[in-house]
Amino acid sequence: MNRFSEPLAQDAMSAPVWSTLPDLSVDQLEQEFVCRGISAMPVVEHRQIVGIISRSDLMLLPVLWAAIECCSNSCWNS
Repeated sequence: MNRFSEPLAQDAMSAPVWSTLPDLSVDQLEQEFVCRGISAMPVVEHRQIVGIISRSDLMLLPVLWAAIECCSNSCWNS
């Protein structure tokens, strides 16, 4: 990038790309994020990208699980 051009994705991206598998535990994912100094990774299965996971997603897991538990206890219908 030069000072006269608009920034591009390649100017801000991380390389190399680290990926993970869908069945990696949350604890293992957090270790990968910390050790590699990254905040997100593509999730790959059978050489295809099936999603993306971020540290923000991991922080939201307790909220997600609480909502699932609430729904299973029918609190929305009360």
